[in-house]
Amino acid sequence: MATLTFGSYWFSTEIATVSDPGVPTKVNGLTTALLLEGFAHIDNRLTNIGVGRTYDVQFSGTIALSAGASDDSVVILGLRKNGAATPGGWVGRNLDVAKVAEWGAIGCGTQVYLDTSDYIELWLSSSTGEPITINGGTLTAKVIG
Repeated sequence: MATLTFGSYWFSTEIATVSDPGVPTKVNGLTTALLLEGFAHIDNRLTNIGVGRTYDVQFSGTIALSAGASDDSVVILGLRKNGAATPGGWVGRNLDVAKVAEWGAIGCGTQVYLDTSDYIELWLSSSTGEPITINGGTLTAKVIG
């Protein structure tokens, strides 16, 4: 029988993220591992710890967010492998702050190959550079091959 390999964590506290307009910033904050088999949860990353193994991995990231900015903002959430942007792993969402401290959610996903010690992490950017508060969310990995 094949060994199942997966990993996930969730944001266990709210965190405000600020970046220069349009510049992606790593999503930091206090995160708590949910389930880990073949992955490590270190520094808000899911890292492949399968020694000598390359995995085909499906990732999904979701966050609940809010903003109390003075301007409408397009928020972009994405996944990065080893710090580099992954093609197709970025999704944008408009926050209409005229509604005052609008809440919203955004999700993204991608599929990549991970060698031993490769990792995935969530990154966020705002078109205005205004503070975005992450109210909760998850990062999940599932090996599919």
